[in-house]
Amino acid sequence: MRAHIDTGSARRPMRATKRSAGLWLSIGLALALSAGAAHARATLRDVLGITPGMSEEDAHRRLERFGTKQDDEAGEREEGGREIWTLHHPRFTYVMLVMDREGRVEVVQGYLHKDRKPLRYGDVGDLERARQTGYYIYVWDLPARGGRPALQVQARGVDPRFPGSYSVAGRMVDAAGARDRDQREPEVTAVRPSPPRSR
Repeated sequence: MRAHIDTGSARRPMRATKRSAGLWLSIGLALALSAGAAHARATLRDVLGITPGMSEEDAHRRLERFGTKQDDEAGEREEGGREIWTLHHPRFTYVMLVMDREGRVEVVQGYLHKDRKPLRYGDVGDLERARQTGYYIYVWDLPARGGRPALQVQARGVDPRFPGSYSVAGRMVDAAGARDRDQREPEVTAVRPSPPRSR
């Protein structure tokens, strides 16, 4: 007498196992994608801890740890409220500050070493979220969030991988969060500061 083997009951657990494996694979993929989005590189919002809106005194305290301010021949701040600081820092050679009339930082721009601790464009911010306005000029417009003001970040240079400088500028916005068209955004230039005078 031949024993009857129920092959159908053997297949059912296998199908259930395949369905479960597929379900867990889908869940794992979704979690991986969400984790990647959560850990997307945040755009830099400061240079050496200096941000738009910071007082001149606070900005000076941070920069005095690494270097000295260049003065013009009259010993006064350069025209247009700009200051150039020469630094002894592993990443930055110079920092430029633009102050508003209230003595607060309006723009901070850091000039980077070419051969020490290079910073890539992708280290400044996610390039997929940037506007490319020149061959090697990337711009990020950051909305106000969590009590932090709206900012514009620019990275620029002549190398396709490494920027020569990046800047962080305050953006003028009205109460509704729209751009205030009556206020011009400060223009950030990439002009190399003059070398320090010999003492």
